[in-house]
Amino acid sequence: MTISAYEKTKGELAVASLTARTHSLWLLKGFDTETAEIVRGLCRSLKESHDPETAALAERQLTEDMGTLSSLQTGWTVVFGSGHTSITPQQSVLEEGLSIGKARDAARAFMLRGGAEPVRTGETEDHIGIQVEFLAVLIERFLLDGDPTNLIQARDFCAEHLAWISQLREITPVLFPENQRESSTEAVLDLLELTIRFVETLPSILDNAIALFPSEVRDAEDEHVPHLKAA
Repeated sequence: MTISAYEKTKGELAVASLTARTHSLWLLKGFDTETAEIVRGLCRSLKESHDPETAALAERQLTEDMGTLSSLQTGWTVVFGSGHTSITPQQSVLEEGLSIGKARDAARAFMLRGGAEPVRTGETEDHIGIQVEFLAVLIERFLLDGDPTNLIQARDFCAEHLAWISQLREITPVLFPENQRESSTEAVLDLLELTIRFVETLPSILDNAIALFPSEVRDAEDEHVPHLKAA
């Protein structure tokens, strides 16, 4: 039986949604036994990736000294804790030096226009964990109702509010020189790199899906997207 392009794309989007949820989970809440196993499940899938660097990063997480619960817990505290060398994965902090800046306000406004009240986690809407969760919400809406407007919003959100994520890659070697990292720190930084790679590849998946709906996309762009941006 031949799988249609639409069915294949829906499958890819379902995987993307689960991947976004997984990244959001560990970024926002750290690690317990369940989260560590969920992340390991993601890595078991990603080690089959056609991208060799992604596959290598995922496979490293499955080694005994990298992906253990204690290693991930220690590494998460070091990477995202309150120390002067820790990473705060928020656009406002990286670009404005503020916990709540213009980038946070813009991201929150986009989410509210899209009808999604951000979950109260103690983190701001320009935190990468909150942002990838929002992408999951939009993709899941499409999977439920088939409305490509949700995919257009997800694509626009990536373009308008996630271009900053490459800065996380740039500051990592400054804050955590490779020759000074413990294996636990390396494990979490590898996961962060997998998050960055996911966000960087998602727009192409969204574009491929949107391309299956030429007339609907035209209508959505004419009627919905300008309204969303102007609201």
